[in-house]
Amino acid sequence: MSFSRMVRKMIRHDARKYIFYFVCNSLTVMLFFIYAVLFYNDDVTKAKMAETIQYALTIPGIALIVFTIFFISHAHHLFIKSRNREFGLFRILGMTNRDVVKLLVMENGLIACLSIITGLMSGLLFSRLFFSLLTTVLNIQTISYGLNVQMFAATILVYLLVFATAVGRTLYMILTQNLILTLKSDRVGEVVKLNSPLLGGIGAGLIIFSVAGLYLTYTGNQGDDYIFIWMILTMVGLYFSINQLSSLLIKMVKKSKRMYYKNLLSLSSLDYKFKQLTSTLMLVSVMIMVTVLYSTIVLFTYLDTARQIEERHPYDLAFLQTAEKNQLTEEQLYSIVDTEENHVQAHDTLPVFTFFQEDEYAGWISTFHLVSVQAFNQITSNSIEVKAGEYIFHPNQPAADPDGAYEFQLKFEGTAPAQSYIQDDTFVQSTLNYLGGEFILVNEEDFDALKTHLNGFDATMNFINIADWKSAFEVTRNLETAFATVNQRTPPVTSESDEGTSDERLFSVVSKMEDAAINRQTDGLTFFVISFLSVLFLIGSFVILYLNLFSNIEKERLRFSNLHRIGVTVPEIKKAIAKELIPVFFIPTLTGITLALLYMIAMATDIGGILQNPGVLVNFLVIAALYFILQVIFYFYSKWRMVAAVVKGL
Repeated sequence: MSFSRMVRKMIRHDARKYIFYFVCNSLTVMLFFIYAVLFYNDDVTKAKMAETIQYALTIPGIALIVFTIFFISHAHHLFIKSRNREFGLFRILGMTNRDVVKLLVMENGLIACLSIITGLMSGLLFSRLFFSLLTTVLNIQTISYGLNVQMFAATILVYLLVFATAVGRTLYMILTQNLILTLKSDRVGEVVKLNSPLLGGIGAGLIIFSVAGLYLTYTGNQGDDYIFIWMILTMVGLYFSINQLSSLLIKMVKKSKRMYYKNLLSLSSLDYKFKQLTSTLMLVSVMIMVTVLYSTIVLFTYLDTARQIEERHPYDLAFLQTAEKNQLTEEQLYSIVDTEENHVQAHDTLPVFTFFQEDEYAGWISTFHLVSVQAFNQITSNSIEVKAGEYIFHPNQPAADPDGAYEFQLKFEGTAPAQSYIQDDTFVQSTLNYLGGEFILVNEEDFDALKTHLNGFDATMNFINIADWKSAFEVTRNLETAFATVNQRTPPVTSESDEGTSDERLFSVVSKMEDAAINRQTDGLTFFVISFLSVLFLIGSFVILYLNLFSNIEKERLRFSNLHRIGVTVPEIKKAIAKELIPVFFIPTLTGITLALLYMIAMATDIGGILQNPGVLVNFLVIAALYFILQVIFYFYSKWRMVAAVVKGL
């Protein structure tokens, strides 16, 4: 009999096993290809220069590679474990090691090729579907779906490397294993080597230590530098904790003999499942943790940036105007900004004297706006007072460092004024739209006197509110175009070589619409990436559990069939199945959500703590609740399938 004919016969005889193995491999290829479509997307690649995008892609990418390695290795182990006796029989009948290798390579090569083809085709379909769905739901138009060679090459390369490693490991084990053990492999129970609640306690200690370490490093300035170390310690601790959780639970339940004997069947099965599925449950917990944690962080950042846009822009539109720059008549201005669909609600002006001053330490030139405090109070509804010979430094921006010293010393061109000027106070907050420079507040008399001693020009700040700023993006573009046409007729008033004081920057239109568009392109893109990967991880975590539970369905059916013969009723069997599935589905879910909460609390110290940012906690609770609800749906579906598969044979 030829090898190809033998492979065909084995596939027909063990069709269920081959289909299970094929589906696992195809699914892995599909999931990784969907990620590669996102990672190597041209629009995303252009945005990778943004640290948040790179960070958002890197962490889940590492988790997905770990998932790929584990999932393929585990699926291959389950597939080979059920066929060890066949290989032992072949060797007894005279098949050489070389023939065994040839047989394994042939059938695994066939499965690998089919898995790559099927996985890529499925990936093409679902990646397109995910892109369309998420871009529609999130209203993000900056990403377009596209394919390139890198996506296919990366997927195939990673899959083949992991698959070849798994097959090579299997070949080594089969060829070096004792022939008698190989023949009896399907009748030998798996031995649980470790049964120590103390080891579980050590694992819990590692988790606590890693979270505490994360908290301490984020309290300082090195949080991101050590996050991988803390993550590895958490995973190691989680592995030991899950492995010994059932032992600890049984030890506690044994204190009540009535409860112990009443739940003996479920506890024994739970202990066995947790020992055998430790790696699976640990990986699912980590995937849930990563999904919930990064979804919360990115959602909070996205929403918080939108809130900051409102705070930074009290007015919808603002621009600086001089006798030569941005010079439009009121009629010309209103013909652009005051439309029938979007009328102007308010138009305020603030006369300023814009001047430039070199920083004595850094050497760069900065822009400042000298303002009469009386005019400033009128437009901002403040009641600030400034005495003669004094000034207030007002950066017109939120404090980057609450404890920092904000000092400014006026420097005069040519002859200094007879009056000496000292800084009276610093007013650090955002009160008006930021137009290229900080405010220097003085009284009315000093305002006129100081202009002759500073290197600058008279200007007027214009602040406009319109009915609906969110629909006025085209208005901003038209206004910028009109200003550009006017400004090119006159020479620049600043040095174009200095980016910080260039005409383009100083006379640009500052608007909520522009900032909102940038937010959609950066934070919105990051939110899209994380949402995309969250869906990917949600599906992946469920599939891992589902396939692991149903890979031994024949043994489960036999176990419950034997119990049914000795008097266990069908309702009791259904109840036992539910009891066994609840911990398997919900302990990883609750563990992942709890770890995500602890990591979030630790990482929130970087922005002032969780109590100072309640929005983080609200976003976390929403995402965690949504994830938990989906897991409940998965649980009921799996229970229904498991009960149907087991009860059918009774």
